[in-house]
Amino acid sequence: MFKRIAAAVCCAALLAVIPCSAVYAETFAANTDNGGSGSDFNAKPTVVTRLADAESLASLEAGQAPNVVWMEVDASLQVVSDAGEPLGSFAEIYAQEVSGVSLPVVEPQGAAAVTALGAFVEETPVADLAVAGDAGILMQVRSEIPSARLYYTAAAVEGDALLQTQLGLANTAGAQVVVIESGAAEREAVAYYQARFKSVWVLTDGSAGQIADAVGSGAYGVIAPDAQPVYALYDRIEGAGEGTVLSRAPFIAAHRGYVGIHDENTVGAIEDAANIGATHAEIDIYRTADNQIVLHHDTNVNYNGASVPVSSLTLAQLQTIELSGGDRIPTLDEVFSSMNAGNLGDMLLIIEFKGQDAQLVNLFAQKVNEYNVLPRVVVISFFPDQLLRVRAQLPTVSTSYLLNATDGAAERALSMAKSVDGGIDITKAALTGNYGSGTTESAYADYFRTMADRGYSSWMWTYETLDTPLAITNGVTGITTNDPNAGNQIASLNVSDVLEVSELPADGDIIEISATTYRGETRTVSARVILLGEGNGEVQAMLAAQPESGVGLLTGSVTIRAAKPSSDGGGCSSAVGFAGLGGAILLVGAAAACLLRRRAK
Repeated sequence: MFKRIAAAVCCAALLAVIPCSAVYAETFAANTDNGGSGSDFNAKPTVVTRLADAESLASLEAGQAPNVVWMEVDASLQVVSDAGEPLGSFAEIYAQEVSGVSLPVVEPQGAAAVTALGAFVEETPVADLAVAGDAGILMQVRSEIPSARLYYTAAAVEGDALLQTQLGLANTAGAQVVVIESGAAEREAVAYYQARFKSVWVLTDGSAGQIADAVGSGAYGVIAPDAQPVYALYDRIEGAGEGTVLSRAPFIAAHRGYVGIHDENTVGAIEDAANIGATHAEIDIYRTADNQIVLHHDTNVNYNGASVPVSSLTLAQLQTIELSGGDRIPTLDEVFSSMNAGNLGDMLLIIEFKGQDAQLVNLFAQKVNEYNVLPRVVVISFFPDQLLRVRAQLPTVSTSYLLNATDGAAERALSMAKSVDGGIDITKAALTGNYGSGTTESAYADYFRTMADRGYSSWMWTYETLDTPLAITNGVTGITTNDPNAGNQIASLNVSDVLEVSELPADGDIIEISATTYRGETRTVSARVILLGEGNGEVQAMLAAQPESGVGLLTGSVTIRAAKPSSDGGGCSSAVGFAGLGGAILLVGAAAACLLRRRAK
């Protein structure tokens, strides 16, 4: 089992943190009012019941139905338990327990099981069928059950290089969901996949701690032997404090870079988007008449007093054009060079292929390989042929289908994304008339639920200053915005697996913990304790950020222990006593957090 890794602060710095002051981080302004009745837990991860044993099967008839039911089947299409015992035929369980209630995910036990499932589906169609397995199984499914959505069961790995290998296998197989075990569900790993258009589902044993870890990792799906403990935790989160809470911070994609101070689609705009904390920059590319790649949004450009196609001019001709802010039209080489020089930090590039130029894909693939930036780019397009060409030449690069309002209805959107084995990147205008019951909030919620339960993360465009907070509040995964200045907002909460305290907190108590902004700065935020269990001088808890305004975030499970008193009255091994506002300073690994003994009213 992999453990979460928290940043440490040296012991000498801890001794200087007295008293602990309440420094609240800036947060995204939430456009919600719940009347103080509890939190709105928006964009809840999909709840998946995996039929691990007879008790799991029986749980389908008790309480709230899961969004998804996961069934492992053998070559005779018997649903089998983790112990290999038959639980019943797939046909009967699907018809009696799943159809019309939950969405099915089938995990075949080998090639013969895939063939048997394919034969069954050909005669008895299974609505919204998804099939899970390793890359070999999924490649067979692509051939024998082409209508099925594909979920890749990833190996547990650490490090970006190995994560990229797993991502590449998922892309090659055509899978949009990456399934990982609880022990591998580090927030960094989940974010790695989901920043590249994937949806991560986490397999848990159903314990409170693993469910909390899956939710706190920011994953899109929580897989457990019984749905009811997952729903119970969701209810606890909604009752914890006030305001809107999300399990993940959004990815912020700067539309054509940081255009507030630069011409769009320029190197400076991209670099400054990274400087202000954007996680992605969305840029547009064309091929020139002399086979160079340049950044430009519109098909035409004003050249010598005439509007002419960008592709009709050479690079030299294009670079004689002075943009409104004094910049010149840049090449993709310049952008990739800036990336390799470290000027973009960890920011990813969302690259839109403008038009249907097949040679542009060829040149792009050459540039990606030349500059060795394959893990740092994803591709979007309105044109399916371009996405299919990218799959052919760069099969490990994630792609997403750009959808307008007119083709944004769920059935059509899912069909179009499936046709190119890509994600869905939808205009915000597509929500109107296609989703919800008439309100903006219901449209967001309906779209999220529809797509998340089918394995698609929510990427949307293009937002402005006024409506970006609304997208954040409603849990949009990736927000392409003309106002990407998210640098001072909270992107993650920083806690270790174990906290040592001078006094154990009770359910609902408020503590202060460290948080990191999009720009990488450390702040302090208050968080409410959601007690998961207690005993032997320690408690297990989840922490829900409680900003004074805006959107809160969640941690995974944390073990909080009462530290033994130190005989020397201090030092790194001691929990520090009460200080300021009656709070007890907690040791968060080697970092400090403050326990404010305030109970929920």
